[in-house]
Amino acid sequence: MESFGSIITLAIVVILAILMLRASLTVVPRDSNWTVERFGRFNRLLRPGVHFVAPVIDRVGARLDMRETALDVPPQRVTTQDNATIEAGAVLGYRIADAVKATYEVADLKTALVQLVGTAMKSVLGAHAIAELATDRAAINAALKQQVAPAAEAWGVTVSTVELRGIVLPD
Repeated sequence: MESFGSIITLAIVVILAILMLRASLTVVPRDSNWTVERFGRFNRLLRPGVHFVAPVIDRVGARLDMRETALDVPPQRVTTQDNATIEAGAVLGYRIADAVKATYEVADLKTALVQLVGTAMKSVLGAHAIAELATDRAAINAALKQQVAPAAEAWGVTVSTVELRGIVLPD
């Protein structure tokens, strides 16, 4: 009878060991980076592949997609150089270059990028006359990208394009 108790104890220990090993192995998919937090503080970055994460001590924090992403910027009201009020939206193309900065340097990355492009649109479009908006779109897009890209780099983001869309002129 004593050996039966030993077998049950051994079986429980083996099952618990298998469960702990399974809980500690983490597979990060392709084109993703995950942050690991140890007791709530950043510990390391997981790149695609199989990794060991201590079950009780470590926790997977942010799960970031490192592929190119398009972000819709809702229409903003802008007053042009000749005092006409227009509405213009934009599309921001970006890619996360540094997952740690994108997670910990800004509270909400997408909202921050939308706000950044919105204020840049007001600044750039406000410096042009209404006639220039329809004819000089490539230069305006380049000026928007030039203004947005350095600020986004501080958040670990590489801006590939900023395109105006849906300019609504006054009646």
